[in-house]
Amino acid sequence: MNIFGAIGRNLSPLRTKPIVVGIDGSRAALRSVGWAAAEGAATGSSLHLVHVAEHAPSERNRAALEAARHAVLERNSSVRVDTEIIRGRSSPDLSPG
Repeated sequence: MNIFGAIGRNLSPLRTKPIVVGIDGSRAALRSVGWAAAEGAATGSSLHLVHVAEHAPSERNRAALEAARHAVLERNSSVRVDTEIIRGRSSPDLSPG
C-alpha cells in the first residue's frame, strides 16, 4: 500500500459527517456557504446551517438561514441541507469586532 491509498481510506469516513456552517446573515457567512456547498458536492457530505439567536428566533433569523439554504441549492441542488436555530449566545471568538 502506498501513502496515497492510506490517505484515501482514512478520509472516506469523513464523507458521512455533515459540514457545519455558522450563519449570521453576513456576506462572509454566504461566502462560507459557497465553499461548503462545493465541498459537500465533492465529498458527498450534507450541510448543517446553524444560526445562534440570543432571544426567541425572529423572522430575520429565519430569513438569514433561508437565504443561506437557497445559496447552497442554487450552487448545487444535490447537496442535502439542514438548518437549525439555536437559542443562546455565539462565542465572542467567532463574532466579528
